[in-house]
Amino acid sequence: MNSAMHKPARRSALRWMAMAACSLAVGTASAQTGTTADVEITLLHGTKGTDAIPPSWPELKDPPFNAYNHYEILSTKTLALKKGTATKESLPDGSSLEATLIDIAPKVKLELILKDSKGAQVSKGTYSSPKGKKFLPVSTPYKGGSLVIGVKAL
Repeated sequence: MNSAMHKPARRSALRWMAMAACSLAVGTASAQTGTTADVEITLLHGTKGTDAIPPSWPELKDPPFNAYNHYEILSTKTLALKKGTATKESLPDGSSLEATLIDIAPKVKLELILKDSKGAQVSKGTYSSPKGKKFLPVSTPYKGGSLVIGVKAL
């Protein structure tokens, strides 16, 4: 066989490998520069009743959340946030939560905006938390009690 016939195939293979290596390097660089983060959102309904605080949320025993002594976890969901892009989550009372990742180092930094069912802003704040730590940034009236939003950076 003529060796000239193998050169195009060899060049194509080398180009493919080089492109694959570049794609892998770009993907790794994106992950290392902190463009994404996962955040767990837990919705809790607080009411007055028999004492019941979820063991995973002892913060609910402290003011102002201790105004209610009975909390039920309504849902837990993981949001994949991309830096600079708002992610909207609908809440059971018709309101919504918008979460925007600002930074991930040295702590996860988020902007959270709570909007009522008509889209009017009710609350806005920037929060910074180390990965694995939970916090309770906001609550809103709900079914004779309070809808509390719990956040944990994963």
